[in-house]
Amino acid sequence: MEFSTEEINDLMRKLGYAEFVRLEVPISLQPTPQQEILNRCVKELKSAEDSLVRGDWKGAINTCRNIIMNYLTEPEDRSKLKGELSDFIINRFPTEGDKEIYRGILFALGKTLGSNLQHIHKFIKEDTAQLIRMPLKEDAEYVYLMLIAIVKYLSSLILTWS
Repeated sequence: MEFSTEEINDLMRKLGYAEFVRLEVPISLQPTPQQEILNRCVKELKSAEDSLVRGDWKGAINTCRNIIMNYLTEPEDRSKLKGELSDFIINRFPTEGDKEIYRGILFALGKTLGSNLQHIHKFIKEDTAQLIRMPLKEDAEYVYLMLIAIVKYLSSLILTWS
C-alpha cells in the first residue's frame, strides 16, 4: 500500500510527530557528463532519505559519505570540489569577473564538503566505511540536508547557464 505525501503529512500531524519538507533538485533531461554526476547524487540522496525514514542513521550517513567521496570531491583532496564540476560551472559564466567570484564560492563549497566529511568520519571509518559509533538522527539529517542544498545549488548553477 502506497501513501501520498499529503496522506503521510496528515498522519504525522495526527500522531503529533512532524511534517516533512520536500526539497526539489532540478535535473536536466539531457544531461552533460557533469550533470549526470549530480543526477547520480540525487539518486543516492533518495536512498539516504529512505534510510532516514526507516531510522537507519548509519545507512543514511554512510550514503552521504559515499556521495561526497565518489561524486563531489577530488580523491587527493577531499576539501576540493571535483575539478570537472568546478571547471564546467566556471566556464559557463560569461565574464572574467563572474568567473572569479564563482571560483571563490566553489572553493568555499569544497571546504564545506571536506568539513562535513570530517563530521561523518567521527562515526564512519574513513578508509573502510565501518561504523565507529552510531550517529545521532540529528547528525544524519544534518549531513543529508547539507548535501541536498549543495547538490541543488550546483545543479541550479549548471542549468541557469545552459
